Amino acid sequence: MPKIAIYGDSFAHSLEREENAWYNLLDYDVNLFSHVGSNFWYSYKNFKTNQDLYDINILFVTNYGRLNIPFLEQPHWPGIQQIDMAMKHPTIDPKSQQILLSAHNYLVNVRNDEQTRDEHIALLLELKSYDNLLIIPCFPDEMSLCGDKFSMYDISIMDTVFYGIDKVDENGKFVSSNWKPGERRELRACHMNNANNRIFADKITGYIEGKGFKMSKDDFVHPTEPMDYYFAR
Repeated sequence: MPKIAIYGDSFAHSLEREENAWYNLLDYDVNLFSHVGSNFWYSYKNFKTNQDLYDINILFVTNYGRLNIPFLEQPHWPGIQQIDMAMKHPTIDPKSQQILLSAHNYLVNVRNDEQTRDEHIALLLELKSYDNLLIIPCFPDEMSLCGDKFSMYDISIMDTVFYGIDKVDENGKFVSSNWKPGERRELRACHMNNANNRIFADKITGYIEGKGFKMSKDDFVHPTEPMDYYFAR
């Protein structure tokens, strides 16, 4: 039986209802090197360190610009919104608050987006040369360079549009959200409803069995559960 390694962010690692997460629905020996909120560099380093130990590696490419802050107990930070919310938390200690303030100021005053994109592309182009690696885009961004325009985010937003949380245009691009940060707690495993976790697991199983990998919107379904089942107040 092939050994499988998985790298990536919250599309490849769930803190909620993990029993429904697609990777736990696979009938294979799976090892996770993924983590909620992690950046692409984190996945890149884990892949470079571990890829020879596994028959198949699956890497989810997150968006550029996320931070890895090793000086904090929780080193993974998707963006400035999460940093600002953490700084205001009543239980945060002064040292962590100071570090997060430095991260906030870096994102606002120092980071060069063009440089960050170029670094992201360089790492991804290197990874594309590996034969034992399946690369899956997390977001519908040219940064993914993964061929398919359909991404994990596109599966995820099918649910939020269905429930009226988000709005998209006629091309499926995000327009606006009625969901304020912190208003609801997401309970979906890997940002997908239970049925879509199963569908995605079947697609990964097909890839492992040598049938290739491809996904489109028509492959996935709307949720049948009420909104509060996946997005609790």
